Order: sequence, then structure tokens, then C-alpha cells
Amino acid sequence: MSWRNKAIWTSILVVMFTASCSKSKVDKPVVSRPPLVTAPGTPEGAAVKKTIGAAGGSISSADGNFSVQIPAGALTANQEITLQPVSNQLPAGYGKAYRLTPHTIQFQQPVIIRIRYDENLITNTVPELLAVAYQNEEGKWFYIEESALDKTQKTLTVQTTHFSDWGYFPLFYLD
Repeated sequence: MSWRNKAIWTSILVVMFTASCSKSKVDKPVVSRPPLVTAPGTPEGAAVKKTIGAAGGSISSADGNFSVQIPAGALTANQEITLQPVSNQLPAGYGKAYRLTPHTIQFQQPVIIRIRYDENLITNTVPELLAVAYQNEEGKWFYIEESALDKTQKTLTVQTTHFSDWGYFPLFYLD
């Protein structure tokens, strides 16, 4: 292989490696084909409400399987936040989904969403192949490319700047 061909291949590999090393972990939906569209989930269980302001705060579902941490400065004024468990309409989704409202919020900085997965539900996959997705107001599901897995706490964590319906699902499973 000539030095020119080596230089071209080296350049291609550097670009591919650099592109795969993105540091942004904020809500980057992957859109390689049209998103799946489903009806929104229906409420299942009690909603939790909490007023959170500019100082930040957190809210957790009554079952403890879903939480949101809002850092200081993400909100500019007091805002009532509602966290509602809903039926999971995410194709191949596990467990309940959770609705965070109001959907019109745009945070000044990313908030942290943490979902606890149930090992008893994921018998056809492994935790490393779980992903988080959200459903927008039009019923379209988008999966978040980057999530943090904590196998000790059995959680998936993502960052976002908006509220939607959220759930988790396997990227791959054996049927």
C-alpha cells in the first residue's frame, strides 16, 4: 500500500474514531429510520407532584423506579412537576413507562433521569443491551443513544432538556 493510500485510510479512521467519541450525553435521539408511533400510555397508579424552583430539586415515582434530578439553574422560577406511571406503549418495552409533565418545559441545563430496571423482566437480554427512549407529543418514540448503566444500582441514566413519556427497552434480545 502506498503512503498516499495509508494516509487516506488513516484519515478516515481518525474521523470515524473522533465522531464515535462524542462527549455530549444530553438527549441525542437516534433517527436512522422513521420513528415508531404509538398511542400514549394510560395512567397506572398515583401521580407524584412537587414544586421545584431555581434552586433545583428532585422527584421520584411512588414505586421508586423512576427519578428526576433537576440541578440549580435549570429552572428560572417555581414549577409544579408531575411524575405519572403509565402503561408502556414502547414496542418491546419493559415494565411501566413514566410521564413527566409539563411537556412544555425547556430546561436551561440538562436534568438527569434515572430508571431502575428489573432483572426479572429482562430475562431475554442483558443489562448492557438496555436503552432509554422517550415519546414526544405526536406519539413518536426516540431512543437515547447514550445512557449510563449502573449494574450495582440496576439503573439506566440519561440527561435531557425536556419532559416527555419515558421507558426502557432492549436494543437486542432473544425470543
